[in-house]
Amino acid sequence: MIRQHNRGRRKCTKIHDVFDDVDPGNHGVFDDDLFGWNAHGLGMYLDPDGWYFQNGRQRIATVKLESACPKTALLAMRMYRILPRHDRWGEQLRIGRWTEQSEGKLRKMSDRMGMIREFPGKGLAFGDVLRTLVGRKLAIGLTDEPKLRWHDQRDTGELIDYNRTRQLRIDIDQDRAWISEDRESVMIELRQQREIVRAFGLPYRTFRTGGRGNQIIVPLPLPAEPIVGSMISRCIRAALRARRRWPSVKVDRDTFDGLMRLPGGLHARGQIGLWIDVTNGCLYPIDQQALLMLEGLQYPSGPIPPHALGPHEFFAAQADLP
Repeated sequence: MIRQHNRGRRKCTKIHDVFDDVDPGNHGVFDDDLFGWNAHGLGMYLDPDGWYFQNGRQRIATVKLESACPKTALLAMRMYRILPRHDRWGEQLRIGRWTEQSEGKLRKMSDRMGMIREFPGKGLAFGDVLRTLVGRKLAIGLTDEPKLRWHDQRDTGELIDYNRTRQLRIDIDQDRAWISEDRESVMIELRQQREIVRAFGLPYRTFRTGGRGNQIIVPLPLPAEPIVGSMISRCIRAALRARRRWPSVKVDRDTFDGLMRLPGGLHARGQIGLWIDVTNGCLYPIDQQALLMLEGLQYPSGPIPPHALGPHEFFAAQADLP
């Protein structure tokens, strides 16, 4: 079981070692075309045998799901650990409909007898992330709205501030669905987004969200106060809106306005939130998709890109914000 690799004094499995042996040739069903259609859970491409086994069952316990899809479970565990807030989250039910819950907050639900009752909300659990990546649930979403709460990370003895923002996320919708005939227009849009974000000295990443949009991910060099992150996000959104392509492109809300879907989950239209290789105009291959589910939400490790601010420059630049 994956959990056993993360307890005690056992050597922790490196995520790169796990996904380096994923052979794209064994996953011919994965379509890396930007306009391709991947309508099954990510687990189908990482653990095909286990995915078909669990797909034939109406109900399956989280422990058995871990055993059936070990690579997907390892990915889900790592994603779960880097997400800063588990107390408030939501999941998509259908197009335009989300359900939201906060840990400990009462919410109305129907019981097995069909009676409406109040139940205490539960925080995001590892099993929720796993079932989303496997495809047994639709996409889940989190928020960076400020919350005065500290969490004691017992394994390191450090305190994690829930108010710190680690990445900006901005939702973009176009006026019609992405189709292959609009490839040039879509690529112009994505490259313009990248140029604008890089002009702020920050890295740009993006993934597809559904049929006609993408979500911009901007990892920050240092965790920032919500007011700082919100101001930077507001400036980027204003620059995006100032282009001639507006209003054919709608710059929607960001992660400070409410729930924002996470990559790797299924949209209600039947499309996985997959990372886009803007340079080559396609989706990243399946092995890189798995790694980006973790690294895409974090500031790049290693040498700082020429266009990007380092931690010290980013900290100093905060003094120039209005």
